[in-house]
Amino acid sequence: MTDTTRTLLLGIATGLCTALIWGSWAVVSRLGLTTGLDFYDVAALRFGVAGLVLAPVLARAGISSRGIGNVPWHAVLVMWLGAGVPYALIVFAGLGMAPASHQAMIGPSGVMLFTAALSRLVLGERFNRMQLAGMAVIVAGIATMGAQGLGGGTPLGLGHLLFVVAALLWSVFTVMARAWRVDALLSTAIVSTLSLVYLPVYFVLSGDALLRAAPLGPVLMQAAFQGLLTGVIALIFYMRTVAALGAGRAALFTALVPAMAALLAVPVLGETLSGATTAGLLLVTAGMAIAVSRGATGPGRAAAMVGQSAGLVPGSKPPEVTVRSQPGTRSREAPERHK
Repeated sequence: MTDTTRTLLLGIATGLCTALIWGSWAVVSRLGLTTGLDFYDVAALRFGVAGLVLAPVLARAGISSRGIGNVPWHAVLVMWLGAGVPYALIVFAGLGMAPASHQAMIGPSGVMLFTAALSRLVLGERFNRMQLAGMAVIVAGIATMGAQGLGGGTPLGLGHLLFVVAALLWSVFTVMARAWRVDALLSTAIVSTLSLVYLPVYFVLSGDALLRAAPLGPVLMQAAFQGLLTGVIALIFYMRTVAALGAGRAALFTALVPAMAALLAVPVLGETLSGATTAGLLLVTAGMAIAVSRGATGPGRAAAMVGQSAGLVPGSKPPEVTVRSQPGTRSREAPERHK
């Protein structure tokens, strides 16, 4: 087995694991809501547990006036906005104004399309016709799954706009982490530990509501699932998928989240699959098979010229440049930037 094949299979495996965990998040969270918790409680459990667990990773990376580890502060801020508590609260706010079925359609399709566009512009990743066709099939599948929800008569409004904004934020996080080549564990620690700022705000506004909301058992179960499985493990898997497959193809796996949630809801919540959902699942699966197997060819020259040689990607080695010798001088190579 070649290294390329091994990397492809690793990326697909971690991408599928990510989609499975994120798909089960919707189901497990719905179970938690039946015990007296709300989405703001869930966010507190997720970022509280994950942030505390990963705080040593952040400390070990080193925090200075320049940034965290080799990641500058502006990149840290963008990553936190894109996948931390601001992203989560925007989604929750949208869910208070628009149906969850609409988010399940707008979120994954938006992430896929925004990430594809940004990875092309920023990273130089290129997509062939078959991969673009696969994306189109995925969008059709997601739209089919969301057709029943859209047919409910709910007009488009601020909630739907918030879903689009959240999808754009997550796409920016994905591309930034790829551009800066941030380690999967460090990127997860940045997102989770900095999101601890949510806890003081939450406790000021909610007091001891979390302790009174549900029995201790369900609260501990949600803390373990939200804080460890969803907040740490799934994000690490996702970042490793980005590293293995590129930002564009990694984002495709978010399209599987509604499908995974629909399948898991049958045995766990006793829900049934409608004809539209089943057709959507088949379309999404087919589109994924086409798009992932026909990978992007980047990052290409655009990433090398714009990112690496300009020193925008810490730890990368810029292309060697040979300077033509003038009479009486030696040829030399451009010095490497700091690693």
